[in-house]
Amino acid sequence: MTETCSGFVLKTFPYSESSLIVKVLSDSYGIITLMVRGARKRGRSGSGLALYNSMSHITFSIHKKENRDMFSPSSVSAAKFYPSLHTDFAKTQILLYMAESIYKSSSKEHHGNELFVFVESEMDKLEKTNRLQHFPQQFICGLIQVYGITPHGQYSDETPQFSLNESTFLPPFSQIPADRVDGPAAKYISELFTEGIELTDYDGNVRRETRRRLEEYLRIHLDAKFNLLSGEILEMVFS
Repeated sequence: MTETCSGFVLKTFPYSESSLIVKVLSDSYGIITLMVRGARKRGRSGSGLALYNSMSHITFSIHKKENRDMFSPSSVSAAKFYPSLHTDFAKTQILLYMAESIYKSSSKEHHGNELFVFVESEMDKLEKTNRLQHFPQQFICGLIQVYGITPHGQYSDETPQFSLNESTFLPPFSQIPADRVDGPAAKYISELFTEGIELTDYDGNVRRETRRRLEEYLRIHLDAKFNLLSGEILEMVFS
């Protein structure tokens, strides 16, 4: 049975002289692998590789078979075009960060439609906003919530330290353990997980520390080992 799906491109690998292996976050099956024949050929309208940029939103038709890991789509086309996302340099770097974050942190347990819906919403937000300095941190917080590992409690004078391992805000400890976040970064984390609050304009050092600690939180609670190399580029973009 042929089925038409929608998805976001996460990662690509060259395959033969003309084909491409494409990792896609799909609306129906979570992260799947497409083997797109002829994707690297240059046609009358030029190269089709632009269709497979990071986080490009595509529509594709596949013949779904049970227990199959790779699909050869009979057709692939653009599902939605976001005018600013692939022309604004800072937004392009955020797209790379989003794609890498999803690809390296998601697992078969996260195959539900909720992840796709969340990403689709974030793409619309990124297209419309010019306030980019908070976006990477907000995106990681959103992933944490979709994965069902949202921390508890809030920053306060009584609980000013955030424990990555215990997933909550705790009273101060004089010798801060390695898994605890203190100071402005702890307050920023609390703000990021609080709906409807105006985020404080923290400086680049605080935003950088917060993003790194949120990535560490993901690794701890997903029991995964990964580094987000695109985060290092973000630090230069938003320094």
